[in-house]
Amino acid sequence: MPTILSDYQNAEHCVLCSALEKPTRFRELRREFSRSDFRDEASRAIWDASMGLLDGPDGLEKLKVEAPLTFALEDALGRSSPVFLAALDALETPRARLREDSDWKEWKDRLREILRRHRQAVLKDQLGKSTDPTECTAIIGKLKEIETGRQINSVLALESAAETMNRARGAQVALRIAGSLVMEGEHTLLFADTNLGKSILATQIALAFASGKSFSPQFETETAPKKVLYVDFELGLHQFAGRYAEVDDKTLINPFPFPAEFVRAEIDPEKLPPGDTGSLVMKSINAEVREHGFEGVVVDNITWLSDDTEKGDAASALMKSFHCLARELEITILTLAHTPKVPTHVPITINHLAGSKRLANFADSVFAIGRDWQNPDSHVYLKQLKVRSAGALEYGADNVAVMERVKPGNFLGFEFRHFASEDDICRREGDREREERQEREKSRVLAVKRENPDASLREVARLAGPEFNHMKVNRILEHCNV
Repeated sequence: MPTILSDYQNAEHCVLCSALEKPTRFRELRREFSRSDFRDEASRAIWDASMGLLDGPDGLEKLKVEAPLTFALEDALGRSSPVFLAALDALETPRARLREDSDWKEWKDRLREILRRHRQAVLKDQLGKSTDPTECTAIIGKLKEIETGRQINSVLALESAAETMNRARGAQVALRIAGSLVMEGEHTLLFADTNLGKSILATQIALAFASGKSFSPQFETETAPKKVLYVDFELGLHQFAGRYAEVDDKTLINPFPFPAEFVRAEIDPEKLPPGDTGSLVMKSINAEVREHGFEGVVVDNITWLSDDTEKGDAASALMKSFHCLARELEITILTLAHTPKVPTHVPITINHLAGSKRLANFADSVFAIGRDWQNPDSHVYLKQLKVRSAGALEYGADNVAVMERVKPGNFLGFEFRHFASEDDICRREGDREREERQEREKSRVLAVKRENPDASLREVARLAGPEFNHMKVNRILEHCNV
């Protein structure tokens, strides 16, 4: 057997000690490496002790506490072991050695390269000793995989279903943050038309997460207080303060006492260089979450991150970024999005979302705010359109939650009023309104058809807007003899 390179143990120990400085990195290690990749006995002992705690109940929380891991490492390595002392130093002085995530990545890349070279050496050794043509062909194939990077660069983390269930054993189910509308650990998308109260409701949800207190009995909060980052691209200082304070003689008084766990972020214009604003903001959110330990993020709203959210490709890229961020850092994300004006008589669907279904495809849950046309100035309704861990839709078309916008003192928010059928609160058309709508629809379809004479019925419907389908387009064209 070829000898292991002299820096192998050093690379192993540096990677593991860096993970000890920031325990969430052990989840990355599990995705990118396996126990067999660590050949040093002391390194395996750190792996076993850390992963053993991670797999247990409240695993990540236990890894963040020094004592349980210290005792496990002492039992495995011995108090006088140099590796134990290095691990202890990493635990007691968080991020002392590798202060930047770039350093962490560099150590992982170094270990991967050592592994690659070692595997090549092992396979070449086997090839030199083999006399079986079939075995030699298989070894040559493995060597080519390593040389082309196929084996090293795979983004897939494989494990048996049994291993998955073993890792999940004892794990806590997703808890409710705002009833089943927002679940812990998920990426939720909230959309609505302008001036219906997206930011007002999002602030209430963020406050519930930060305080651990439900904003309404109908939307219970099961989580303990968590640190929340509210990235606000909508409201400036005076606009936000005006919503959460009283006014006396044009002066703001008695501000609402937000908890310290609720942190707002605005764009700093002086630090905003020209270029891809969305990419820069995403990187900034990622960095702030890692640096300050936020467990919840609200982004108000995603239109600020991309001018092309109504285009499928831009929408997909944006939502993939949020999806990956929520999974990688194990945080809860609520993003707000705009929807084009929805006709007053039409129930809300995902098709009304700007960017269409591509935005919704990369969200775990989706819900919307609609206008209650029985009380259009003060009442709205909440409707669920997609759920994941929450189970069945709780607030679907037959059971939307009607809310009233109120400000009894120093807090602007929504209060629950009753449940209703969406059909009952959507305003019905009169004869004149119906004729005007039909004329607008006819003009829209004919305009699209003139611009795209060879387009199919389905393509015309897609270009015309979310209120059209191929059957409606066909009826209009036949009626117009087109």
